[in-house]
Amino acid sequence: MIYRNLGNTGLKVSEVGMGCNRLGESSQPDEHWISLVKRAVELGVNVFDTSESYGWGRSEEMLGHAIGNNVDVHIATKMSGVRGAHESDYSAKRMIENIEGSLKRLKRDCIDIYQLHSPNRQDMERFDWADGMEKLKKQGKIRVSAMAVNSASDGIWLIEQGYIEALQITYNIFETEAEERLFDLAEKNKVGLLC
Repeated sequence: MIYRNLGNTGLKVSEVGMGCNRLGESSQPDEHWISLVKRAVELGVNVFDTSESYGWGRSEEMLGHAIGNNVDVHIATKMSGVRGAHESDYSAKRMIENIEGSLKRLKRDCIDIYQLHSPNRQDMERFDWADGMEKLKKQGKIRVSAMAVNSASDGIWLIEQGYIEALQITYNIFETEAEERLFDLAEKNKVGLLC
């Protein structure tokens, strides 16, 4: 994982991150997960990528117990848009309500990187999520507005609109589309990347 070029956000650049999708699973006791995170920090991991939806909040909860308000460790968490079986909600109202749960579970005053979890383009265009991000930044509850996207074209659109400061994108040997235009555009616009 790499976040870089976070422009004027004040967030330190990091190249050592850990995904926390399975953190807090019931297959191990809480102490196991808390020790795992603490050991990762000792080894130099300083960005943890989680979501309110990972383990129904358990991932955030384990990070909160292990890290809390440690300013040397950065948290990137996401708000899921799922409300019902086929319904999504990326509204500012829902985002502002949900941030309180994430802050409480993470035992933090502020979330470093707050992302929306993989909305489709239609949802990006129809909801007022950008207003919610701006309001949360003004309240000091988030530092960096971000989005996890499913395609390089969605990432390019977000950067061109000036909506985000950081972007999570799939990039691997099988999905190299981001190389064609997104990486250069992100660098030019000082948008941080988590690949």
